[in-house]
Amino acid sequence: SAKPRVISLMSMGRGALQAAGDNTIADHLIELAGGENAFANIQGYKPVGQEALIAAAPDIILVPSHILERAGGLVGVKETAGIAQTPAGKTDKVIVVDSDSALGYGPRFPQAARKLAHIFHPEISMVSTD
Repeated sequence: SAKPRVISLMSMGRGALQAAGDNTIADHLIELAGGENAFANIQGYKPVGQEALIAAAPDIILVPSHILERAGGLVGVKETAGIAQTPAGKTDKVIVVDSDSALGYGPRFPQAARKLAHIFHPEISMVSTD
């Protein structure tokens, strides 16, 4: 099936949103899970404005668990300027990922990618090895 366009927001709250671009752990996670990083045209972690967020048109937005509280919880994330205007915001596809397993190349990284693959491609049946 088609790859969903995905962004991973790495910073939220008082400052500008920061997104993960090409050659980042989040980019590798998105790719392994069968998605397309909507900010693959930027290198590393960069601030993105509301207009860039809307123009990226993500189908899914990933939010690491460690920034959830600073953003006001999942409700706060969804109310962040620009998110509601994206396809992900309109279809409630804002997904919290565990920062410890999803944002480091540790032993739980493949498991995090597998869980996201099921979210990205629910039509594919996956056998759990948990």
